[in-house]
This record gives sequence, C-alpha cells and structure tokens, in this order.
Amino acid sequence: MADNLTAEQRKKNMQHIKSKDTKIEVLLRRELWRRGYRYRKNYSGLPGKPDIVLTNQCWIILIQLFIQPLHQI
Repeated sequence: MADNLTAEQRKKNMQHIKSKDTKIEVLLRRELWRRGYRYRKNYSGLPGKPDIVLTNQCWIILIQLFIQPLHQI
C-alpha cells in the first residue's frame, strides 16, 4: 500500500490517535464497575500494559480497535 502522506503529515496524524481512554474502553470500564468488578487500568506490572486487569480474577482485557477505511471499487 503506497503512502500518500509526507513524513510530517503522517507524524501529525499519528500524534492525534488516542491510545488510552477510548470511548469503547470507558464504556466497558463503566459497565464492569457497575457490575461490581474492580480493576486496574493500563497496568504497567504486566508486559504490554493491558487496558484492563482484573487482579482478583487473574483476567486481562485488551481492547483492539481497527478502523478500516472504505474504498470504492
């Protein structure tokens, strides 16, 4: 895939992409809290800093959001 952006434009775009507290992550955390699950967010004690860690249950939750641009064929 060819890149149509200059290095400076690409850098500016990438700087504006959020990596923490995305809308999906906040909604999921709110629902977990409402149901009584207590968690740590962006826990640095594990490799990769998982988004949500439920330490009592030994669970980790990684939220992956991929945005696929739509192209006309």
